[in-house]
Amino acid sequence: MQYGVFQPIYRPHAQDNIAPEVVFHDKETQDILRKFIKLRYNLLPYNYTLAYENSTTGMPLMRPLFFEDESNTTLMNNATSYLWGDAFLVTPVVDIGVKSVSVPLPKGVWFNYFSGERHQGNQTVNIAT
Repeated sequence: MQYGVFQPIYRPHAQDNIAPEVVFHDKETQDILRKFIKLRYNLLPYNYTLAYENSTTGMPLMRPLFFEDESNTTLMNNATSYLWGDAFLVTPVVDIGVKSVSVPLPKGVWFNYFSGERHQGNQTVNIAT
């Protein structure tokens, strides 16, 4: 459900072990998901802008990292992170027990949305999950 915040359609599919609606989860899970549902709603103007851009230019909502720097082969070969529009770099964590992830950053300055931590681009950073 958290991963769905940065997807064109926000809903789980074909996962027999995961309830499709938040209401069917326990209270602890509902409390975690609530903040991500609110984030999705806060992003509606941004997401609608991405959808409009897609309809007028063909630019995808989800973009490979190399869209930021085609000469950077680290970004070219990355299959674990993507850009949500031009403002969010997303690295989904889909395995249980993962404590941190390595995230290759395109050039520029990047901020961790949740902590506010600033990172200089053109490097790989290790981010706690």
